[in-house]
Amino acid sequence: MEGEIAERTAAEENLRDSYNELEVTQGKIRTNYEMLQVNKKALQESERRFCLMLENVQLITMMIDNDGKLIFCNDFMMELTGFQRHEVIGEDYFRLFIPSEIRAEIKGKYKTALKNNELWFSSTNNIQTKNGVIHLVNWNNTLLLDHSGNIVGLASIGEDITKRTEMENKLKFQSMHDSLTGLYNRTYFEENLESLENNRSTSVGIVVCDIDGFFEKATEKGIDML
Repeated sequence: MEGEIAERTAAEENLRDSYNELEVTQGKIRTNYEMLQVNKKALQESERRFCLMLENVQLITMMIDNDGKLIFCNDFMMELTGFQRHEVIGEDYFRLFIPSEIRAEIKGKYKTALKNNELWFSSTNNIQTKNGVIHLVNWNNTLLLDHSGNIVGLASIGEDITKRTEMENKLKFQSMHDSLTGLYNRTYFEENLESLENNRSTSVGIVVCDIDGFFEKATEKGIDML
């Protein structure tokens, strides 16, 4: 009889210990769940702010998946290219936005970046609008990873440098060409003189033309034209 009582008492103590452990475990689970909810809300708020920033920044922002399908684009990209969002989301980015003559090249670079796990890389290439207008864009690209570290796509931020590049080319042309004739000027000649001197095998001919009586006027003013 006493043995049965002892066994029952021991069993009850074990049961109480199990209940206590269960309560502690449940408490930890509740705490972890509450922390998870807090972190989830913080993450959602962070994502909301990030998306808001991407929508309002005056740069092209977009995301494509491993197959090249567009999964996100901001309003600025739509304004620049003339598309509506429902026309492009889920569609092939390269087919819609990359000119046909460079499409294979640009898509190949994207596939290479995925294959080589290039987490970040920059690039510059033309994109086309809905009406076929070409823009030159400088990109900063980042591979998108899931929680397991697998590559799931690409996020890109691009700056339209079309006007800036046109202005730079115009200024460079003006610095190297005569404003009246459009021919190369003395600055161009002097910059290339050294390379001409180093390459003795190159035949060079120089033609001097008197434009609008320039040489005659200079001579009259006592300026020696060599």
